[in-house]
Amino acid sequence: AAVKGIQDEDGAFDKFGDSMQETRLQEALGDVERIEKLLADARKSEDSEDSLAVDLRTGTSRRHTADICTAGGCWGEQSGTSDWDKFPLFECFVRQDISGKEKGAKDVVHVPSLNFFDLPSKVTCLGTAIVGDDNSVSTSSAWHTIRCCDYLCAKMDNLGDMHFVKCAIITHTFTSLLPLPLGPYSRSQEGEYDLWHSAPITQKFQTDLCITLQRIATHYGVSALSVVHMHVMDAVLRTEPADISTAPVATALRGEDPEGEKEPEPYGLGIDALAKQLETTDITCPDLNIARARILEYFSQLRVQRKIWPWEEGQFMMEFQDRGGEALAKELLRNVYSSGGGIRSPMTCEYVESYYPEFRAWRDAVFWWKYFMITNPDFFPRPGSKFKYSQGFLIWQLKQNCQGKPCYQVMMDQKRLKLLPTDEPCGSESRFASLALPSELAGTHVFTEDDVLHVPRLPSFDNLLSQSDVELLVAYLTAPYIRIPMILNFFAADNRIHALRNKDLQRCLQGA
Repeated sequence: AAVKGIQDEDGAFDKFGDSMQETRLQEALGDVERIEKLLADARKSEDSEDSLAVDLRTGTSRRHTADICTAGGCWGEQSGTSDWDKFPLFECFVRQDISGKEKGAKDVVHVPSLNFFDLPSKVTCLGTAIVGDDNSVSTSSAWHTIRCCDYLCAKMDNLGDMHFVKCAIITHTFTSLLPLPLGPYSRSQEGEYDLWHSAPITQKFQTDLCITLQRIATHYGVSALSVVHMHVMDAVLRTEPADISTAPVATALRGEDPEGEKEPEPYGLGIDALAKQLETTDITCPDLNIARARILEYFSQLRVQRKIWPWEEGQFMMEFQDRGGEALAKELLRNVYSSGGGIRSPMTCEYVESYYPEFRAWRDAVFWWKYFMITNPDFFPRPGSKFKYSQGFLIWQLKQNCQGKPCYQVMMDQKRLKLLPTDEPCGSESRFASLALPSELAGTHVFTEDDVLHVPRLPSFDNLLSQSDVELLVAYLTAPYIRIPMILNFFAADNRIHALRNKDLQRCLQGA
């Protein structure tokens, strides 16, 4: 067809010059005819051998192009195009017969379904009954909400990298859905409603709730984020179950003497380090702001004479012996083991962990809470580490630290990863250092206005402020809340507003 078109066109030979003669065109036409004959013979040979071919466009097995192209033309011509002309024989890929060489079929992986609508839009009741029938629990209850959160986290643990979604669900559950417990003083005020003390609970409910909260805390731990629901478990453990005369854990936490001869010495968690970190933590979500205020209010209203697990006060060296935690575990141990039995560390022994699972759940959840209060990122696993829930179970042992002193050693991932203790200090007190703190701005410990007078030399901020002005500014920072209008008025003066070109003073004003 190409040769014929060139022959019929006027002056075609002039376009190609003298090199393209009629005799050479005739030779080319003969070569084309011989090639077509060879291709026809090859097709017949392949059809006789019953070779297999696959259509690269559809993936289906075909004999050859001859089977695809009918008398009416190739399938490409039906759409107005002729792909065979552009790419001859490219539509088929001839392969060897692999019948009988296939591997066994793989089982279909059943992915658990996630339905985030299982979480209610509002929590209206505690959701526990004296009869303990879980099937009668309301879908808008706190117990149903916590169980749904636990199940969703367990399902997401098998769906790959879902850490962000998992933490978002837990944060939503314990800040937006569940009302946080009130402290003893706030609960006694008229008109205050505390859902967590609105109905009697059973010992089974108390234990199941603590274990469920421990699982959620473990999900938070393996997702490398801090837990925010710790005081929910604390409030549940301090509640006396209605189905038994005395609850060992609740009685021990209140520090009551079984014989009534001594004054109660209640146990509790210290929140000094937590309050210090929350002071400079930027929170823009209203629900988180409310949760932060309720947490601090709850723990500050507890009458605590003996602190338990104050690991942050010792720079997380985890030195033995934790007097508060060991004393609390020893009181529980007396109920199942005669006079403690000479056990060196009741807090980590099998008797307490087996007979009081709510105590173990509380201890592990508190550990995750305190562990993520470390401000030095070098003490955490390397960035990018992926852990599953099955790797988050904590193992407690008594070991010796680098100084040869006994300490608590906490490991996870079947003892392959040591979390604590640390061999050196683990960072500053503040998670986010703010120049709005007088100590940060002055460069030394300043807590009151009198402390400012004893600082020999204050920073001058590139000589933009005099010593008297800096002394006045630091003194303003020691007064909570009212320092905001005082600092604004300070920088509004004509002789000081130019000082805001200093980056540190900008951060100080913004932080306040």
